[in-house]
Amino acid sequence: MDGCPETPSTVLENPSAAENDYFGHGLEVARDLDADGFADLVVSSNSHAGTVADEGAAYFYRGGTGGVEGEPFLTIENPDGEVGARFGDPIGSPGDLNGDGFDDVVMGTHIADAAGTGKAYVFFGDADDLVDGSFTRIADPEDDDASDHVFGFSLAGLSDVDLDGFDDFAVAGKNGGVEA
Repeated sequence: MDGCPETPSTVLENPSAAENDYFGHGLEVARDLDADGFADLVVSSNSHAGTVADEGAAYFYRGGTGGVEGEPFLTIENPDGEVGARFGDPIGSPGDLNGDGFDDVVMGTHIADAAGTGKAYVFFGDADDLVDGSFTRIADPEDDDASDHVFGFSLAGLSDVDLDGFDDFAVAGKNGGVEA
């Protein structure tokens, strides 16, 4: 294949010593989280066991002139630490949601509790590479104890659909509606 190298420029290994945590289950090119001119990469490990079983984790890799760095610059585990939440499944990179000049990342936890009510989390890019951990939690708008909406099952960036100057995104549930 012309133009395609025969060997990869970078091979990413699971940063966790745990087996069966599904490192690489989700991959998303995060346009440019730190506004350095290079796209970054987010890799999820949706069965990662941090403080609880199968809570999930996401690993952030910086892009540069040589490609993607081999070690993550940041690891984020499920902020709510729910058993079986599968944080990072899915991952979306909808652009700059808050107009600060840094692209942002949205991640779901589509089975955040026994009722299957899920959540989505928006992590805001900044010059410090998300280090401050600021995020916005979006709960299932139809959250009730009998719910099986699996909110956070899928995500999509929508550009600026309402023409307010900010990028937008949608979160869907497998058995419910779509919230934009």
